[in-house]
Amino acid sequence: MASNLDRARELLARKRDLAAPESDRLARLVAALEKGLDPRREAELARFLEGLDATTVFEVPASATRGTSDPRIPAFEDSDPGEDSGLCQACGGPVGPEGAAGHCAGCIAGGRGPFDERGDYVLVRRLGEGGMGEVHLALARATRRLVAFKVLREMPGGGDDELVVRFWREVEVLRQLDHPNIVRYLDSGDLGGRPFLVMEYVRGKTLARVLARKGRFGVRRAVEVAYQVAKALDHAFTKGVVHRDLKPDNVMIDAEARVRVLDLGLAKPIATSGASGITASGAVLGTLVYMAPEQLEDAKRADQRADVYSLGTILYEMVSGERAYSGEDRTKLFARKLRGEYRPLVHLAPDAPPALTAVVDRALARDPGARFRTPGEMRAALRALRSS
Repeated sequence: MASNLDRARELLARKRDLAAPESDRLARLVAALEKGLDPRREAELARFLEGLDATTVFEVPASATRGTSDPRIPAFEDSDPGEDSGLCQACGGPVGPEGAAGHCAGCIAGGRGPFDERGDYVLVRRLGEGGMGEVHLALARATRRLVAFKVLREMPGGGDDELVVRFWREVEVLRQLDHPNIVRYLDSGDLGGRPFLVMEYVRGKTLARVLARKGRFGVRRAVEVAYQVAKALDHAFTKGVVHRDLKPDNVMIDAEARVRVLDLGLAKPIATSGASGITASGAVLGTLVYMAPEQLEDAKRADQRADVYSLGTILYEMVSGERAYSGEDRTKLFARKLRGEYRPLVHLAPDAPPALTAVVDRALARDPGARFRTPGEMRAALRALRSS
C-alpha cells in the first residue's frame, strides 16, 4: 500500500497531471489514509490510480475553469499554451486571457500589431483551412473577445456558386442552433464579395487529436463523450438539421471538459433532403471512414440516421482504439461498408459491457431502419449506460 500512497503524493506534488475534481478527490483519499481514518480507503485509492492508468486526465487551467468540468471525460490544457501569459509586445502590459500572439486585446483592437483587419474583426492568425474556407483566430473589436472567423476561400475565376450556397447554409443552420454542445453562432456578413461567419472560439483539442495521442478511452469516458455528442445531434434534429460529416475532427473537448460539435459545412435541413438543388444525385459528401453506407451510395439519402451511424463509428473507435473501417484501399473499404462488415467490438475491447456493444452494433447497422431512429433514441441508450 505504501507504493500507492507514495504515488498519490507524487501526483499531488506535481499538480499538472490532474483536473481539479480528480485532484480534490485524490487529496481527500491521501489525507484520510495518512490520518488512518478509514482502512477501506486503501482499496478506493487503488481503484482510483488504476483508473488514471486507463485514462489519463489532464489539468484544466484555472483561468478557463468555470465550474463545468466533468470528471467523466478528459479535460485538456488550452490548445495554445501560454497564449494568455507574458507581456504585450506593443504596450508592455499583460497579454491577458483575451490576448493572443504576444499582444493584449486592447492593442490588437487598436491596430497595434502585425494583424489583418476585416471589418469589425482583427485576424490574429490562421487556425486552419478546408475545401470551403479558412478559419482564423480573430478579435471582435466591439467586445474585445477572441472569436473564430471563417471566411469563404478566394476562388479563381470569380467564384463557385455551390460553395457560396453551402457557406450560407452553414450560417443559417448555426443561427437555428443554440446548445451547449454545439459551437455558437455570433455574426455573419460579406466583405468584398467574400462571405464570413463568426463563431465562438473554443479552447481545447479535437477528439481526433486526443485519440491519436491516447489510442483509446476507458468505457465510462467514451460513453460520456458519445452521450454529449448525441445531445448535440438531438438538438439539431429537433431543429430539422442533420450534420452529414460527423467525425473526430469535428468534435472538440474544450478547456472545461465539455464536448462541442463543430463544422456544420455539410449540414442541411432535413426537409431539403433529395431536393437541395446543390447535391447531385449519386454525390458522396462527408468523410468516408465515418460515413453511413447510404451516404456512399447517394448523399441525398442521408437523414438523421446517418448521423447516428457516424456517432456509432466514433464510439467504436473510442472504446477499441481502432476504426471500424480502415487499413484498406478506398475501393475495398467502400465495398465492406456497403456489406456492413466490420470487426466485432468485443474482439478489440473484450472488457466492453454487452449493453455498450449492443448500442454500437445497432448504430452501425447496415440498414438505416435497424438503427436508432433518432439521435435522441441513441442518447437515451447512452444515458442508461452512464447510469449503470
